[in-house]
Amino acid sequence: MKSGSSVVQEEFIYNKVYEMKLKKSLSLAELVMVIVIASIIMIPLSLIVSEALRRTFLPEHLTISTSLLEGELEKISNLRFDQVINQTGNYSGIFSRYSFNNSFYYVNPGDLNSPAANVTDFKRLTISISRAGFSDVKAVTLVTKN
Repeated sequence: MKSGSSVVQEEFIYNKVYEMKLKKSLSLAELVMVIVIASIIMIPLSLIVSEALRRTFLPEHLTISTSLLEGELEKISNLRFDQVINQTGNYSGIFSRYSFNNSFYYVNPGDLNSPAANVTDFKRLTISISRAGFSDVKAVTLVTKN
């Protein structure tokens, strides 16, 4: 048989263990507060990370777009005047995320920025290289009949 002090001591230990078990769990309100605080921290943090990633890949995008743009200019410089037409297309292979758009309008020799009313010997050509999530890279050139 146990003495009175050992029973009291066992009961005390039992109560302490029970209290510790109660304190280990979170109430629903505490859980909601943790989720709210985490959301408040994570939203701006995710925006900062996504912007940093975009800025990391921007130089690569500009280099590739400029190279593709130079290739389009080279193709056009090898065409006859009547072969320069409006074109849209996508690249393949490692550049499949990129697309191009070549558009022209006739201009008068005195005003190269406004469309001409008639067919002339000058075409103002705009070449645009696009990739989703990035701004377009454009070049404007003048194609002449001579």
